[in-house]
Amino acid sequence: MGFFGSLAKKVGSAVRFGVKHSESIGRLAHKVGSVASKVGAVATGVAGAMAGNPIGAVAGAVAGGAKAVGRVAGAVGGVADKVSSMKQRFGADNVSRGASKGVQGMIAGGVPQLQLGN
Repeated sequence: MGFFGSLAKKVGSAVRFGVKHSESIGRLAHKVGSVASKVGAVATGVAGAMAGNPIGAVAGAVAGGAKAVGRVAGAVGGVADKVSSMKQRFGADNVSRGASKGVQGMIAGGVPQLQLGN
């Protein structure tokens, strides 16, 4: 099978897991984004109040990190929402199988042969 074949199988099973639990992943990602936004707002306020102070520098770094976490969480939540809507439209099994085979094909270097249905 080789390295890429083994890697493709492992990533394919991770994709199937993500598709299966997309609703939970989306809810969690949106919550993380919301908390990160609040942390960023507080840290930005502290950084402004403590400008020129080492505490202000640390708070500025925390604010930047919180913004980055919020952006990533928003992207993950957006993808999870798209996957959830695709599951409702095409069926969970079809989306799971298609996404898994597509990712496996990309890793293995071939063009995936997707078959919808049974």
